[in-house]
Amino acid sequence: MPVYLPIAQQATYAAVSRLRIIIGHFIEYSFLKVLGTNILNT
Repeated sequence: MPVYLPIAQQATYAAVSRLRIIIGHFIEYSFLKVLGTNILNT
């Protein structure tokens, strides 16, 4: 069993989880921003 495979898998997993965190924060920020504007406008 090659040793580089788990390392590459871990690197890919780390990159994907980091990307998901960034996207999640962006969606949350956009959602709160829209929500805040709607509350302020009412």
